[in-house]
Amino acid sequence: MATPHELLCIFIPRFELQVLAGPGPAEPCALATRDDAQGRLLQVDPRLAPYGVASGQTVAQARAFTRFTVVLPHPERTRRCHEEVLEAIHAVASPIECRDPGQIYVKLGALKSLYPAPAALIERLERVMAEAGLTARFGVGSGRFAARMIALYGPERGGSLSDLPLTRLPIPVEVRDAMVVLGLKTIGDLSRLSGRQVADRYGPDGVLGWRLARGEDPLPFEPWSPGKQYHRSIEPECGYETVEQLLFALSGPLDELLSSLCGFGEPLETLSLIFHGETGSDQRLVVDLPVSEASDLTSHQLLGWLSLKLEGVEAGRVTKMSVHARLSPPGRAGSPGRRRSVDGPARTLFDRDVREREPLSLTVARLRTKLGPASVLFVAADPSLCPEDGWTE
Repeated sequence: MATPHELLCIFIPRFELQVLAGPGPAEPCALATRDDAQGRLLQVDPRLAPYGVASGQTVAQARAFTRFTVVLPHPERTRRCHEEVLEAIHAVASPIECRDPGQIYVKLGALKSLYPAPAALIERLERVMAEAGLTARFGVGSGRFAARMIALYGPERGGSLSDLPLTRLPIPVEVRDAMVVLGLKTIGDLSRLSGRQVADRYGPDGVLGWRLARGEDPLPFEPWSPGKQYHRSIEPECGYETVEQLLFALSGPLDELLSSLCGFGEPLETLSLIFHGETGSDQRLVVDLPVSEASDLTSHQLLGWLSLKLEGVEAGRVTKMSVHARLSPPGRAGSPGRRRSVDGPARTLFDRDVREREPLSLTVARLRTKLGPASVLFVAADPSLCPEDGWTE
């Protein structure tokens, strides 16, 4: 067991539903696997509870009780909001830890010099949550379990865990039942026993529950840290006329970015481009990078992706460009610490995994970027070499 620390738990109930539904939706909503009769509810607005609507029901079953709006999962949007929330909290209080979305822990320790009373820090974090459009509950306790339980149930019990039922402990049901048979009903009852008594009667699972009841943690605190940032502004000597000119202007900063990746030994997580217009109107473009690709990226691949994304950008109105990128810290995504050459060996166009994943239009864009727009007039595909439908049209 790790040494217990005084932790502040920030518990964001139904995190994904809050993110996707937005702040204060007028009509009750529920997160479901799909928006049809067979869709399964994943997270449910608390306003639906009085009608008997609960997670696990199908949409058809739940709508038999009352009407509500179905919200569909959007992993990328949820992940991005989660990262933004973590960065906002980290700017106010650190170190922080997050093992599950919606459950964030702050180690108080050195923060007591800035916030002598936890209430002052909680008030500051409430403002952070409000700015993100989220509601959260807060609890301070010795260890993760105690802090989380106080966040969930403490306000109704004066911040005490002693009278919480044993069912709140994450231990096997049969172990809890054995404790109840011998007269233990609450977490406080269990915490007052000696470790030897618990080990003799209830074994390792009982000891785990006993340690949690006493505020001890099974795992060490693992601080979260934001990824390294890369920023670059590009101001042309003369205006742009075509998307190809935009790509050419971006090629230098992107090479510099990928060189930075090699130096840090960390994969690229997100890439944002901002195109500034004459009237002050900006067009923001976010390129979502799958983890499997981010750790293997080459400059040609990155430009190929951008050539497709830039189709809706009016090049003639762009007066300045900004490149913003975030690198993934070790352990968060991709292959941590992996080093490679900037223009290392790219996969051949006819590798099977590329053919099955990549539409022909993207491959053409890669060729145009690599060889120049005038060098690629058309692409002819031999059905015997690439029989997939996407390559024979």
